[in-house]
Amino acid sequence: GIALLLGSGEVVRLVRGIWRSSWLEPFQRKESSWGVHLLQLFLMGYLFVFVAVAFVACHLPEIEFDPLIYHLTVPKLYLQHHQIVDIPEILEAVFPKNIGMVYLYGLALHSQITVKFLNFWMGLLLLLAIHYFAKRLWGRLTGLAATALFVSTPIVFFELRAIYIDLPIALFCFLNLFALLRWMEDGGRKWLVLSAIFLGMAAGSKYNALFNVVAASALVGYHFLIVRKLPLVKTVVKVAVYGILSISTLLAWLYLTYRFTGDPLFPYLSGDPLFP
Repeated sequence: GIALLLGSGEVVRLVRGIWRSSWLEPFQRKESSWGVHLLQLFLMGYLFVFVAVAFVACHLPEIEFDPLIYHLTVPKLYLQHHQIVDIPEILEAVFPKNIGMVYLYGLALHSQITVKFLNFWMGLLLLLAIHYFAKRLWGRLTGLAATALFVSTPIVFFELRAIYIDLPIALFCFLNLFALLRWMEDGGRKWLVLSAIFLGMAAGSKYNALFNVVAASALVGYHFLIVRKLPLVKTVVKVAVYGILSISTLLAWLYLTYRFTGDPLFPYLSGDPLFP
């Protein structure tokens, strides 16, 4: 996040400078060589094994704690009542649920297996986004290597086949960063709006994404004030609009939480016995 405050052009030059260091030379060969082709085939096979195992595991019933207690149960109760209702027996029911509402559609369409595949496909989109991002900067081999490294991380592989919300949140945070970098490159407003929408999906799903809202807003402010040299007042207004758009869905969930509990950030401000 601090590095991004240098601006997208400086970040790209910095990363490319690191990439040219000697310890990364094996990945800098021309992509036309046989060695590179073989390495690409190996990485594609490596990726296929992880994705295939996760795909098969998605056909199995969910057995993890959080999905059974929260991520599946709350949307199921909403469906049974045909509306969003207060569920005081489940503490996590008052947390932001953008991704949870996506899972609700999966339950409405068929079953928890449908929800598992929704999570799986969003994880797959994240892998494709990482591949495209790295490929755009350094080529296909690097894109495959980055994707293989990411999917082989134990927690990532675990969540590809379980109904958690962390991979979808990671997807939207990554797309937010990618859209911001594209906006700083060509100045198109559509990329800035897209980045705010992606960030809003993440912030409206988990409070942790608010750190991304702060970092992205700081980056937008830096670009307007230092790179484009806008007046301070205009910069503050634009950053405020961007920040409000980014947390708009979260504000809706905070309002519902306030209606149900009297504390928009329940249980953190209410002195609940579980959170003294």
